[in-house]
Amino acid sequence: MTAATTPPNAFPAMNAKIVSALQLVLSHYRHDEEKDYESCGRDAANHIFVALKLLSDWLAESKPSKRRGKPVPMPFDDYEIHGVKEFHQAGDKWCEQVADSEADYWSLFGHIPGQGLDCIGDFKTRQHAEEIYARVTGRSYRDAKQS
Repeated sequence: MTAATTPPNAFPAMNAKIVSALQLVLSHYRHDEEKDYESCGRDAANHIFVALKLLSDWLAESKPSKRRGKPVPMPFDDYEIHGVKEFHQAGDKWCEQVADSEADYWSLFGHIPGQGLDCIGDFKTRQHAEEIYARVTGRSYRDAKQS
């Protein structure tokens, strides 16, 4: 799992700094008769700047890593195998997901967080698609889907 898909609570030190800065901002907006509004606004603006800088730094660290200067794409977080049937009509050709009993071939898809499915490959048999899944993930497709 990449930093971009890791839950925010996985970064407790950074979260504590951001939460602390935002709590200071909120405390400045509470009614305080000892402070004038001008200094209160200036202090709040400083704390907002600190919180935004911390958030900006955290987001920069969360971007996909780079290998040899090129961005590495977001990794798949899950996989699916579906039966597919090819249809032809009036010179048009399209494919649809169907039950295994109706499939012309099987496609292995990788799921990209926040984006959907991306086809990795098409295979003549479901067994071949599951074999490739096992080679990619190091686990049985059937075992993975049962858990």
